[in-house]
Amino acid sequence: MNIIESKRLIEYLDFLLRSGNAGTAPEIADKLGVSERTVRNYFEQLESIKVPLEYNPTLRTWKFSRPGRLVLCFIEDESKTQNTDTPNLPPP
Repeated sequence: MNIIESKRLIEYLDFLLRSGNAGTAPEIADKLGVSERTVRNYFEQLESIKVPLEYNPTLRTWKFSRPGRLVLCFIEDESKTQNTDTPNLPPP
C-alpha cells in the first residue's frame, strides 16, 4: 500500500470514528475494503500511540472516546524555514 492510499484510509477511518457510527471491526473492514485483521492491527497501532478509542457494545460501534481527529500531513515549522547556515546575501 502506498502513502496516498494510507492517507485515504486514515481520513476515512477518522471520518467513521468521529461520526459515532463506524460499526464493528468487520463492518469497518468492509467499509475500508480491508480485512478485519487489518482493522484490528490499525486499532492496536492507534492505541499504542495513545489514540483514545472505545467500543460501545450497546451501539455496536467503535468511536473516539474524546473529541479529536487523525491526521497524516506535513506541518511546516515556520521557526525553522530560514536557513541559518547560509548568510543572507543580496541577489547578484
